[in-house]
Amino acid sequence: MEAAKQWQQAELHYQQALKLDPGSQSAWIAIGRLAERFGDEETAQQCFEQLVALAPDNAPGHFSLGNIHAKKYDFEAAGQAYRRALELDPSLAGAWCNLGNVEKYLGQFADAQRSYRRAISSTTEPAQRAKQHSNLLLSLHYDGSLSHAAVYQEHRDWADQHARALYPASPSWPNHLDADRRLNIGYVSGGFYESPILAYFLSNVLAHHDKSGFFITAYSSSRAPENPVAALRKNADAWVDIAHLDDDAAAEKIRRDVIDILIDLDGHGPTGRPLIFARKPAPLQVEWLDWFNTSGMDTIDYFLTDPYTTPPDSPQRFSEQPIPLPHCRLCYSPVGSAPPVAPMPALTGAPFTYGSFNRQDKFSPEVLRGWAGILHAVPDSRLLLKNRALQITAVKAWVEKNFARLGIPAERLVLRGPSTHVDMLKQYGDVDVALDTFPYNGGLTTCECLWMGVPIVAIEAERVIGRQTSAMLRLLGLDEWVASSTDDYVRLAVEKSRQQEAVAALRGSLRQRFEQSPLCDAPRFARDLERVYRSMWQRYCAVAGGSS
Repeated sequence: MEAAKQWQQAELHYQQALKLDPGSQSAWIAIGRLAERFGDEETAQQCFEQLVALAPDNAPGHFSLGNIHAKKYDFEAAGQAYRRALELDPSLAGAWCNLGNVEKYLGQFADAQRSYRRAISSTTEPAQRAKQHSNLLLSLHYDGSLSHAAVYQEHRDWADQHARALYPASPSWPNHLDADRRLNIGYVSGGFYESPILAYFLSNVLAHHDKSGFFITAYSSSRAPENPVAALRKNADAWVDIAHLDDDAAAEKIRRDVIDILIDLDGHGPTGRPLIFARKPAPLQVEWLDWFNTSGMDTIDYFLTDPYTTPPDSPQRFSEQPIPLPHCRLCYSPVGSAPPVAPMPALTGAPFTYGSFNRQDKFSPEVLRGWAGILHAVPDSRLLLKNRALQITAVKAWVEKNFARLGIPAERLVLRGPSTHVDMLKQYGDVDVALDTFPYNGGLTTCECLWMGVPIVAIEAERVIGRQTSAMLRLLGLDEWVASSTDDYVRLAVEKSRQQEAVAALRGSLRQRFEQSPLCDAPRFARDLERVYRSMWQRYCAVAGGSS
């Protein structure tokens, strides 16, 4: 019945099983997982707690309980449950992976990488093993201690282990070699449904594509197809659901559609399907948008970037050829319902307030030390942090405990959980100066912060993900807000607290400056993107035509 998705009938059967045998471990875990699937996490937790009380050696029960704790952002309880599950069954790949997620959230990067590696070695199914390895790749971007060579090599190792055997030996495509014809462009993502990244960075681009020169197909690999982002679906010429197809079938579908240039929007992220691209279903393949490093594969030809994010002397390495857009690799679509920019709170009598609305997992130990250094240097200031995890008492306690270790009392912290999007934007009115995270920068968060008139201090690191915010600031002519190191970051943030009139003046003009910049010019961005696509295709036609 579960296979037929008759969940309620299945639950009744399991409840009947419990009446007959209250100690049935399989029934307790089945009801818990059904409740979890329905979104009833309280019932699920009760079931899993009952299960491990009845059977303390039931590893799946501890694993499932850990998952509930993790969903509630109770990282310490989740970690304890996963470790207990792994003591009982070290082969539980999912528990190793989720333990890695928890350790990453807690800033324990070396431990997280070890856990991800155990997940990889404990997984036998090839596609799932590749997915576990992609989780490791994503985690590396939170760890600023790793060398460029090490990060690059890990991506190449991924390709060698999971993708190389899938590379076509003698690839050929039926695409007509006409350099100036209408091009078939395919975008692949699992985020075409309810993804804020695609909603704010792709929908405006699709709306301004020249449909006479480019036919746009969106290949959606989302497992939750109920709520497509309306602007994405409306502005694609064709919408193809590939979630039900395995990688081989999806690649064959794309090949039959005769796509000229196929763009991977997800890379090794949570919704990525990189093994589709390993099969080279299109003559040209490109990495862009929500992945910020190399794919590691020889079958992806280009990495779309910009001069600020990947300068010519960048030490970051790519298996693809980096190809720059003229201004920025991102183009933001502002929120129409955003409230007006609020006055600078410090000038209305409030304490000088720094703020970050970034995700909790970006709060690395180095970030927390930097923020504590700023608060120590500006004694009357406070720090406002807002994200989804901070609705949880245990997460707030974790943040307060870590700042206390750094000499910052809880009363200097303002910790806020989630709210409606409009209310979240309004709360930027409580922030004087924003602080970016590093080495994993904000992206959409940075854009929303700047749109709400709040300038942001950022470090310009060396990798794409560590240069997102500094690239935007430089494009806006705000070079003086870009730091070169953690010490410089602290110095700049402290300095801005002493320049309140200048910061207030910038606040009053920042939205207009942003709106008039290339960061918000979707028509120009689309033309720039199309010129890059056209140049790629013309180059391909010249080479392929000459070799035929």
